[in-house]
Amino acid sequence: MKTILTQNHYSKRMPSKLSQRTLTRLAKFSRQNPLLSKLLIGVSCVSVILILIVVFWVPALISTSTNSPEKSDNIHNSGSALAKIPGVAGSGNNTTSNSSTTGSSASGGSPKSTGSSGSSSANSTTPEIAPPPVYPSSVLDLTDWKITLPTDTAKNGEPDEIGQPQLATFNDPPYFYVDSGSGGVVFQAPVNGVTTSGSDFPRSELREMTDGGSQEASWSTTSGTSTMAVTEAITHLPVVRPEVVAAQVHGPSSYVILIRLNGNDLFVENNGNNVGTLNSNYVLGTSFTLQITAANGYIQVSYNGVQKANLANNSSGNYFKAGCYTQSNTGYGDSPSAYGQVVIYSLSVSHS
Repeated sequence: MKTILTQNHYSKRMPSKLSQRTLTRLAKFSRQNPLLSKLLIGVSCVSVILILIVVFWVPALISTSTNSPEKSDNIHNSGSALAKIPGVAGSGNNTTSNSSTTGSSASGGSPKSTGSSGSSSANSTTPEIAPPPVYPSSVLDLTDWKITLPTDTAKNGEPDEIGQPQLATFNDPPYFYVDSGSGGVVFQAPVNGVTTSGSDFPRSELREMTDGGSQEASWSTTSGTSTMAVTEAITHLPVVRPEVVAAQVHGPSSYVILIRLNGNDLFVENNGNNVGTLNSNYVLGTSFTLQITAANGYIQVSYNGVQKANLANNSSGNYFKAGCYTQSNTGYGDSPSAYGQVVIYSLSVSHS
């Protein structure tokens, strides 16, 4: 037991003696070599700084570089989410009509305004979106009509005819379209337009139909009452032969009556004769309301509520027509750019 205590006591005392000897030797060395001692102290300080850098800064740098890919992935995923929204910059479909979603947040939240801070689509542009086309069928009820145009897209020598159901979503500027200023439906026929086989003149004109546009209308002046009411304006005439037909009652093979403008003279025509003057000093662009009624063997025509014609007529196989039937062609000396034009604001037909 005594030996053990002595050894323990010696082992406890040894570090202290060694430390004192080390310090004594260092002090003696420092007195003998002052420059070298200062150099060693400087090296020791640098070593301590390097150790601190290794212990504290390097792990932080490693941690930052390790987390960076995750942040990059998050940004990439956010961009992918925006790419799924139509109209957002970077979207695969490049759809412009849905550009109102360009302010959607990256987290998939509800759309925000394009000026909101933090929006990942801040650099995207919002193009102007053209309004949807306004079809003539939205202004006039064309359910029981078809139109004959002064064009020949099929190149078969016959004018184009458009019926239902295509007519419901059809327009063809400048021959058949809605005027954005007046809201009326424009019918235009150039003098060099394609004509039907039975005429020398072009037309952009509606023809009455029945059964939702599937059958051609055919009625008699002696059976029941057939009425067409139309509000319209004749807006342009050819130069050399300034004549246009704006409405008519047509029979199986030829016209029954025409609503015709020759220069300034607007009148009802039958068999080449004026059977009722509507306006002897008509001014282009002036709208008027016309009512044509066939009943009891007569055809009556009223102009702005005043009866102007009362024609005795006993016929069948009749139908109404309305639009622009230009009464000129290049053979009369009009240039190919000359045309007739009529604007219709309202149109209705009834049979009882």
